[in-house]
Amino acid sequence: MKKAVEAIRISKSFLLTTHRNPDGDAIGSELALAMALWKMGKTATIKNLHAVPGNLMFLPYVNKIHQTCKVGECYDIAVLIDCENLERCGNIFSSENYKTALINIDHHISNQNGSDYDIVNSCSSSTAEMVYRIIKELDVEIDKEISTCLFTGIFADTGGFRYSNSTPAAFEIASELMNYNIDPLEISLNLYESKSFQSQKLLGLVLNNLEISNDNKISWLTLTKDFFKKTGTSPSDAEGFINFAREIKSVEVALMFREIGESKVKVSFRSKGSINVAEIAKNFGGGGHKNAAGCVMDGSMKEVQDMVIGSIKIPVSEN
Repeated sequence: MKKAVEAIRISKSFLLTTHRNPDGDAIGSELALAMALWKMGKTATIKNLHAVPGNLMFLPYVNKIHQTCKVGECYDIAVLIDCENLERCGNIFSSENYKTALINIDHHISNQNGSDYDIVNSCSSSTAEMVYRIIKELDVEIDKEISTCLFTGIFADTGGFRYSNSTPAAFEIASELMNYNIDPLEISLNLYESKSFQSQKLLGLVLNNLEISNDNKISWLTLTKDFFKKTGTSPSDAEGFINFAREIKSVEVALMFREIGESKVKVSFRSKGSINVAEIAKNFGGGGHKNAAGCVMDGSMKEVQDMVIGSIKIPVSEN
């Protein structure tokens, strides 16, 4: 981190980007770091493959985020945020788009550590927590707007402090951020209670296809492209749906299978016990955290479901 901070201090222009279909941690981290760089008199540009989800449009300076398929300009430093590798950000930039260094700020256990400066800590609650530490290291004064973005990132990735990554450090940082007069209620309402009517109609279709294994340990949801067409929705409207499968009392692993192309399926994994879903996802070319991971697989919906569900082995409880 110290070497990366020194590189930041002596550089002038920065490209910030994150993974496909960005979430609260990704967008909150990008904006917080960009604002810190602006305070330092730097030029910081945020460019992502996909648009900002509707429930994050309340964040300050969100209109400064640009959507693009390919970055054309060249910057001193490129910063990959909350993203394991260039493929995860859609390969929207390459080494031709930065002069000095590539900085990778992430907390995924599957991160490949392939940048000039890897600031990666899988024990961190969120990437926002790591951006907070970088901002502190840069001696940039935190204000209400930066705090709002950082709190949103931590709050989103810990599921409102409900998940196992809700560490003491996460609570301590969130407590400090509260000193800047942020509004946790507004953040919570936007993250979790600002669904569109169409999104709820989509949820109805999805829940109608909720399934569970014979031992009641694995539950899964299926989303087809036809569901989105029927309800006039997009994949961002399905954010958080997997938790409905995860919330079943006996379930240890929840899955969501989403059709994303001809014979191509995106698989999301969640666990609430000792099952490491990142290891399962890794077997299919994906990755993530112990309790939250994902991958993209080739094959029909049934073929992918059979392969993934068949690969999950739940240890028999001694109780």
